Amino acid sequence: GISAARQIPGPGLVKDVRIEGFEHALHLDDIQYGISVADCEFTGARACGIVTGKNLLHAFRVKVAGAPVALDVSRVEGVATLVDCELEGDVRKTGSVFTDAASADGLALLRQMPTRFPQPSAAAWGAQRPRSNDVAVVGARRPGEPDDTAAIQRAFDSGASTVFFQTGRVYHLSDTLVVRGKLRRIYGMGAEVNLGAAKAPFSDVANPKPLVRIADGEGAVLVEDVFFNAQYPGEVLFEHDSRRDLFIRHCGGWVGAEGRCRSYRPGPNGAGRVFVEDAFLPGWVFRGQDVAAIQFNPENWAGDGSEPQVLNDGGRLAIVGFKTEGPAPYLETRGGGLSEVCGGYNYVSATKRLPAERIPYPAPDSRQRITAVADNYGEGDYAAYALPGSSLVRRPRNGDPAFPAHLLLAR
Repeated sequence: GISAARQIPGPGLVKDVRIEGFEHALHLDDIQYGISVADCEFTGARACGIVTGKNLLHAFRVKVAGAPVALDVSRVEGVATLVDCELEGDVRKTGSVFTDAASADGLALLRQMPTRFPQPSAAAWGAQRPRSNDVAVVGARRPGEPDDTAAIQRAFDSGASTVFFQTGRVYHLSDTLVVRGKLRRIYGMGAEVNLGAAKAPFSDVANPKPLVRIADGEGAVLVEDVFFNAQYPGEVLFEHDSRRDLFIRHCGGWVGAEGRCRSYRPGPNGAGRVFVEDAFLPGWVFRGQDVAAIQFNPENWAGDGSEPQVLNDGGRLAIVGFKTEGPAPYLETRGGGLSEVCGGYNYVSATKRLPAERIPYPAPDSRQRITAVADNYGEGDYAAYALPGSSLVRRPRNGDPAFPAHLLLAR
């Protein structure tokens, strides 16, 4: 099966996998930093379908059948959070198991989350097969072009619905790229998008400049497998200035400077739904939107805690597998919003400065349900994880303060 038992296997995502047989279908052990598992089926394991020792399992739409033991949380440090899962067989737990039985309405978003990027209907696909001119590859710079901005925009505006970057390339930008017209799918192929020496246009902190603007066009937009190297203080990776749905998958990078880390913002014309899958990018703001995420990691947050790592302002946000480093607040919900985190790993140890008065999950005049683990190998912790008026269950493992605490927050 899948062995993720060696040191520090996460955070990560296992998706769209079927495993038949083996001693264990999936085996997790070491404590850091949590694994998200989605849309998987494990059948006929000889001993146990899923074993998690010290680590955290965040499972969504997972089925385990034909095993004597479906799930074994074998260590006191282990936590399994299950959403829309079917487990046939015994469940053993030395650690903890949370299910979605008492879930808030936010999980309805996750249940709407497509397993894959929307494709044309079978009838339409058969009637109009993809043509070679419906796919474009980002080409070379033309004479006199100092970087790759114009070459990428030419591919975006070629009329093709799908654009590929070239594997192993580093593409340098000096201006905003616009996704518009018929373009729907952008495959980075692991290429790097780099601001290079373009410091001046991306250093206005008061008016951050987007690397990619999602504008009006035909249908939903997918951006997949792009690494961003953008380290100036006046930048935002994605400006979503359209009611089109946006899918961000398998993307990561180093973003921002001087405590300004911005990966996603809605534009002045508002923004559509957002689906995030397997992303490590810091600094997200959602306003009045529906957002669903799996394996969502606002990594390398370098701020001072004056801005939340993720802000849900008046929208609905549901997350399976939420990993944070850096200072609180991790997720703020305001403006009457609703947030749901099913399985979080808050790595407090990575925070250089720990202001005790910070609240990791503030939700003024809003609703939230958070199931998470706080992990701190150093001294000190936040005095409270929710605002007054929320209920908070904080249960140190075995009474040992060295063990992370289980958090179940509700408003």
